[in-house]
Amino acid sequence: MNEFTQWQIEGEFVPRYIYEARRIITHFLNFIGEVPPSEVTKDHILDFFKNWERDTLQGRVIGFQPGRNRSHYRTHINQFLKFCGNNVIETMRWKDPKDVRINVRWLDSAQVSALLDLEMDPREAMIIHLGLGMGMRREEMSKIRVQDIDVPNEWISVLGKGMKIRSIPFSPDTPMILEKWMEERENILARYPQDTPWLLIRLKGPNKNIICRSGMDRILKKISQRAGFHFSFHDLRRTWARQGWEYGVPVETLATILGHRDTRETLRYIGAPVDNLRSALKTIYEKRMEDIIRQ
Repeated sequence: MNEFTQWQIEGEFVPRYIYEARRIITHFLNFIGEVPPSEVTKDHILDFFKNWERDTLQGRVIGFQPGRNRSHYRTHINQFLKFCGNNVIETMRWKDPKDVRINVRWLDSAQVSALLDLEMDPREAMIIHLGLGMGMRREEMSKIRVQDIDVPNEWISVLGKGMKIRSIPFSPDTPMILEKWMEERENILARYPQDTPWLLIRLKGPNKNIICRSGMDRILKKISQRAGFHFSFHDLRRTWARQGWEYGVPVETLATILGHRDTRETLRYIGAPVDNLRSALKTIYEKRMEDIIRQ
């Protein structure tokens, strides 16, 4: 457990995330007892969640709701088990009860326009573009190396969830935004000579290494304050996907670019089930009114 925590610290996970992971994993380890993490089986996992949900409903686990937090628990436990060389959760097929309603946000068209018109420095523009213009996750942005960018063929290789690499083609405005940032990046490194592979680097101080999660969040917070509305990195990613769907891009294509294994995940991501339900109700109402008028 301590080795896993140290791995998270070295990976610059935010303290709150590390604390939450340690609490959940400790709960799990107490449940499985003397079973080594490398020998945890599917039955251990299912028994844990069955008992956890029962205890939650009976008020023995404070502050959690089964339907909302099972995937949250599973994410932390899966990360820990994979660290221990056990991919059991990766091989399991989960059937969580899902509500078609999703508690997520997108930027509306006015906010997108305001954000794109906002004056930004080259690094800020690059970060916003990777999210709003190419649909990347925050963690994926921070791990892009200069060598991952194929400028002649206009592709960027991205390290996604599960350490899976996928390639994303440039957007038409990517070359211009990338060129401006690379010029600024070279000027920064000229003042503090060092060999760093990362595309997005820090602006101040002698250490120009990778930007940690909290550093990325601080950058976005400053941009959102100037824009006059709050948004997260995932809001940018969802907005890119949502607009792509509204503009007629096939869901299968969006799923490939987003790195989703299942298009059903993409459909929920962009809010398609909710829109389809509303459209169905509207259609039934309008047709019913037409029938009444004809009668």
